[in-house]
Amino acid sequence: MRATALEIPLVSPPGNLPGRTSSGLEEAMLRALAYADVFDYPLSLEEIHRYLDGSQASKEETLSILSSHRMRREVGRLQGFYALAGREKLAGTRLRRAQFCARLWPRALRYGRCIGRLPFVRLVAVTGGLAMNNVDSDGDVDIDYFVVTEPRRLWLCRLAVLALTKAASRFGFRLCANYFLSEQAMRVPERNIYTAREICQMVPVAGMETYGELRRLNAWTSDFLPNAAQEPAIRFLDRRCAPAARSARGTWRASGAAPAARGALKSLAEVIFRKRVFDPLEGWAMNRLSRKLVRLGHLTEAEARTTFTPDWQKSLRLGKYPAIMEAFHRRLDRLGLAQRGPERGRQNIPLPASS
Repeated sequence: MRATALEIPLVSPPGNLPGRTSSGLEEAMLRALAYADVFDYPLSLEEIHRYLDGSQASKEETLSILSSHRMRREVGRLQGFYALAGREKLAGTRLRRAQFCARLWPRALRYGRCIGRLPFVRLVAVTGGLAMNNVDSDGDVDIDYFVVTEPRRLWLCRLAVLALTKAASRFGFRLCANYFLSEQAMRVPERNIYTAREICQMVPVAGMETYGELRRLNAWTSDFLPNAAQEPAIRFLDRRCAPAARSARGTWRASGAAPAARGALKSLAEVIFRKRVFDPLEGWAMNRLSRKLVRLGHLTEAEARTTFTPDWQKSLRLGKYPAIMEAFHRRLDRLGLAQRGPERGRQNIPLPASS
């Protein structure tokens, strides 16, 4: 099966989006830059355009607004990247991190496609800092994956993925498949800028058809990021990086993702493990992890019941969400920008933080 270009229809901006006035677009750009600044991450012009917060505009309009008096006062530029005034030197940090990520991407693509060949896997996407080329070599270096599975076999699938990640760790590669959904639970209920960014930033490496369905079921992300409805792209500084998966310009697009492999061996394994005799093993795999984390004190019993169900295993890195949003709101306050309604509360957000 040959991968085809992803077709996700642009969703018209809903009525509650800021108007297309110059002040509305300035605010949308500043909010995009403020969110990225939480992660020490300056943005290119293309990224400002893609992640405009709550306003839809063309690239030409985006560039024009960046030249306004207010934007010249609030925004600095260095080495082709834009940042909040006084934070221009982050351009060097971004370039250094991107160089490091260029060495991680071949592994991420290779192991992501290996996961895609496992039974019951329907989508594999890279998330976390690597999805934005924003991993620091000085910190914990994990390659994070988001996985969608066939219903009723999520936990057996997770066991297979865990075996693969443990095998990879013997070669010094830290793979972390930290978020699983079944196909019948792809409609994400938490609707705010944090979740919208994570959905729009994830980079699918296997299972384009399911990725397209995930985006369609979560078209609400266009309420927050109306310019980000199209497929993601990762630009490699090293043009030799993942040569089989990049375009001539050194950009890897989601349309280059492999389909979720459905070879004879995978199909046979799925036929066997779909049998009802394996249902108790599915339940055992879920309950075993839940009891273990409760016993170790990582989760309360109530938290375990919402974190682990037959249709999802949420990331355990949720503790970062309140700190991320508080840092974002501090920046908005300094810029004199109001918080949007869904951002004020502290919700249990399932997706791992990136930028």
